[in-house]
Amino acid sequence: MRQYESPSNNQLNGTRHYISTSLTMRRHLTVWIGEHYGNFFDTVEFLRRLSIRQHVLLTSFLCVSLKRLLLFYITMYL
Repeated sequence: MRQYESPSNNQLNGTRHYISTSLTMRRHLTVWIGEHYGNFFDTVEFLRRLSIRQHVLLTSFLCVSLKRLLLFYITMYL
């Protein structure tokens, strides 16, 4: 995994701060998805909160379906 130095490097005392590539990519992907699929995530979050309030757990089928739908959207538009 490649490492990138963050702009907050403190060169005076030799301390270096690194941000991993995967973390950086995850942040960029999260922002991109939020811009394009905000309503999708709002709906998923609404269902999650509703299920917690109603003391009803989402079935594994629904969770898997949501994950597959998300992966489909990501692969179609990246």
